[in-house]
Amino acid sequence: MSKEIKNAIFFVVSLLMICSSSLFAVELDIPTVDPVSVEVAMININTASVQDLADGLKGVGIKTAEAIVDHRDELGYFSSAEEIMDVSGIGEITFALNKDVIIVE
Repeated sequence: MSKEIKNAIFFVVSLLMICSSSLFAVELDIPTVDPVSVEVAMININTASVQDLADGLKGVGIKTAEAIVDHRDELGYFSSAEEIMDVSGIGEITFALNKDVIIVE
């Protein structure tokens, strides 16, 4: 194969690579989140309503939220976040999912 043909093939292949890469180039407009400005809603398990508990705690539905409020009404305020595991339906996994948002005041 002559040098001219090799150069022509190289030129065509290079041109195809440049054109194809621009055809598949996609501009992504992904919003960034400033980790400092992200606020997490804290849930005070001593004062939260059934709906607030169900909405704010992962893995907690209305029935379990009602059980939390019933426990609080019967035995008084929780003295620590860990005490929520005394409520039927709240185990170690559910507590682990929510320990960073649970407060007791």
